[in-house]
Amino acid sequence: MFSNNLNMLSRLTSLRRLIFLNVDLTKARDWPDRLPSLEHLELNGCQLPVFINSYSSNYLTWFFNQSSLVKLSLSYSGISGRIPSKIWNMTSLSHLDLSFNQLEGELTSSMFSGMTSLSHLDLSNNFLKGELSNSLIRGMPSLTQLNLSYNNFKGGVPSSLFRGLTCLSYLDLSHKKFEGELPGSMKGVCELRALDLSFNHLKGNLSSIFQSLSCANNTLMILYLHMNNFSGLVPDFTIFSSLRELNLSTNKLSGSLPSNFERLSNLVILNLDHNQLTGSVLDLSRFRSLDLLNLQNNQLNGTLHVSLGQLSRLSYLDISSNSLKGEIGVLHLSNLSRLRYLDMSFNSLSFNVGSSWMPSFKLDTIGLAFCRLGPRFPNWLRTQSNYSNLDISYAGIYDTIPFWFWNLSTIPNFISLSHNNLHGNLPAHSLIEHFESNPSIDLSSNLLEGTIPNSFKNSVYLNLSRNAFSGSISFVCNHGFSLNGLDLSHNFFSGKLPDCWSNISNSLTVVDLSSNSLTGKLRRSLDFGDNQFSGTTKWIGRSFPYLVVLSLRNNSFSGKIPPKLCLLSSIQIVDLSANNLSGKIPSCLCNLTAMTQKKSSPKAITDTNATFSTIGSPYEDYISVVLKGFNYEFKNNLELVKSIDLSSNKLEGKISAQVSCLTGLISLNFSRNNLNGSIIPKIGQLNSLKSLDLSNNHLSGEIPATFSDLNFLSTLSLANNNFSGRIPTGTQLQGLNASVFSGNPGLCGNPLPNKCVSDQAKGSSQNKHSLENNEDDITLGLYISIALGIITGFWVVLGILIFKRSWRYAYFCFWVNVYDKLYVIITFRRHTRA
Repeated sequence: MFSNNLNMLSRLTSLRRLIFLNVDLTKARDWPDRLPSLEHLELNGCQLPVFINSYSSNYLTWFFNQSSLVKLSLSYSGISGRIPSKIWNMTSLSHLDLSFNQLEGELTSSMFSGMTSLSHLDLSNNFLKGELSNSLIRGMPSLTQLNLSYNNFKGGVPSSLFRGLTCLSYLDLSHKKFEGELPGSMKGVCELRALDLSFNHLKGNLSSIFQSLSCANNTLMILYLHMNNFSGLVPDFTIFSSLRELNLSTNKLSGSLPSNFERLSNLVILNLDHNQLTGSVLDLSRFRSLDLLNLQNNQLNGTLHVSLGQLSRLSYLDISSNSLKGEIGVLHLSNLSRLRYLDMSFNSLSFNVGSSWMPSFKLDTIGLAFCRLGPRFPNWLRTQSNYSNLDISYAGIYDTIPFWFWNLSTIPNFISLSHNNLHGNLPAHSLIEHFESNPSIDLSSNLLEGTIPNSFKNSVYLNLSRNAFSGSISFVCNHGFSLNGLDLSHNFFSGKLPDCWSNISNSLTVVDLSSNSLTGKLRRSLDFGDNQFSGTTKWIGRSFPYLVVLSLRNNSFSGKIPPKLCLLSSIQIVDLSANNLSGKIPSCLCNLTAMTQKKSSPKAITDTNATFSTIGSPYEDYISVVLKGFNYEFKNNLELVKSIDLSSNKLEGKISAQVSCLTGLISLNFSRNNLNGSIIPKIGQLNSLKSLDLSNNHLSGEIPATFSDLNFLSTLSLANNNFSGRIPTGTQLQGLNASVFSGNPGLCGNPLPNKCVSDQAKGSSQNKHSLENNEDDITLGLYISIALGIITGFWVVLGILIFKRSWRYAYFCFWVNVYDKLYVIITFRRHTRA
């Protein structure tokens, strides 16, 4: 009970160092009044009494009374609330560690103003918030190590935060959501040895950042800038002569790697993955100390330099998910005796090492998916008998699987030989059946045949789909509770489904037996489409509550769709088409949560020993979905596929109004049933819908005007119903073929040839009205034109005669002469007649 009574420590007046680790001190009663010589107090992992707002408690007062205290470390102690201000009065402290607690509040410059002796400050892994100010740490000129990582700070890194910190050697501001660019004050930090700014939102050109750190080119050993938004080219990082670890992954770096490096480097870790780098992997011979090289997920498109084989200390190599090409020869791999992790997957590389090559390494992880290893099965794998993960899918192998392949000396986690042209039978016995662990095995998309041996009974995930296997599937009963995922689809299995699912249903997450010749009644399943199963579907929603895909298409199921279907909150694809289902569509569809979202993360089987390529990815096999009248198979982006197909059954009643909740749907097919009533008015809420088929039912009423909100609708069929009225205008409906609306005599309007009666009457009225308006317009226009002409002519002539005297005189003379001539002519004619 030493921790209950600490007063005995008072006798140790000369005690300088006191350390309790992982001790429960919550019940401590008597703390020593004072230890005048105590310099080092460490209570890491101890459970302390109430720390905050209890300044009068004995133990807290005792902390503050230790005027000689130089180091105070209280990490992992469950401390919560704000940091007591009295801690900042302990001016003798040079080392303060409050990390991994639950501290809250903001940091201010006044807290640190008197701590001139403090050299080590660690407040990481708390809940501190707010923005950092320029003057935050100016009161600590002796600071050498600062760790503020894993908090809730925001904003940018202050422009002059580090001004005057000439002794700073360790700085960690990672995991804090900082934004903007790095301040120019970093240029004066010349003693920096380790800088971690990872997992922020920082940006800027990488060359400029390297320039700002150039003052530390002889001291900097660790530089972590990953998970940010830095851009630009990758500069020559050998200018930092002491650099050992460089992580620039997951940024926006572009261009090629430097063609020439300035000097030899002692770099041990180089991580540039998940950027946009291009070009070849050039000469790396200057990095003889390199232990880890990660270039995965870039756009590298050249060849791999043979200098790779000179990196004799390399243990981890990942160049996967690029566009590298060319051959991998013995020179690339000859001296890599320490190599344990190799991933060259998802490139266009071809292994040319010869059948007698014996590699010097013993790999734990082998990732060579999409690398050409064939046509013969790679014989050098015989030397790699203790690996835990192997992926040689899509490797162009045209061969049988040698018997030695299955005689492994260690317990594998993952084996994938999928998408090759492997043929022959699986071995009846192998060492796999004796392993106590449960490997994941993927042999899908090959030409393998025969029956399935019991040697695979311990596999936790088994994918044998798209082969030529035959016989019974009774072997699944030997798996017991170990089986999580099973895919036997697209084979020639036959016979009745074994009645042992109750033994494995608690662990089974994925099962696909579709496209075989299986028969019998079904109780618990997932994708059993295109077989001859019968029975009811009452088990739906109970047996597999986390189901993502439910496909029972083209079987002989009968009865009603159970309301417990709505318990499947993670379901994304429901295909019950081409059965004998009857009754009504369930009225609880709003509970299908995954379908109410535009995008979701499907719950599926995941390898917990995730390492590379397909390992650790959610279960992905070809999911068959009928969209737009065609049968599509999806393997990727399943989170975007939301579909319901209940077509070709005997369903009746109205369409449930809760369909409008399923705003994530891209395809909805209720065709070939006995549904009646009208289309739900809120159909426009399904604005992700690309395909809608309600044809061959007894639906009636008008087509809702909300169809105008279906902006992505490209395939529609409402044929052979009893719809009436006008087809809504102002949508893409007028651009569809008329056959979409055929078999509905009451429909009218574009794109149908028959116009609506109201349109015709309205058209005649409009034509007559238009003609009358035209005649009125012509008559009125004529009168106005004449009047304007008269008025204009009169005033033009009269105005000239009034203001122009010479014109007025000539005008009147003209008419006098005309009068005289007329008078003479008339008088002459009268005399002649007489």
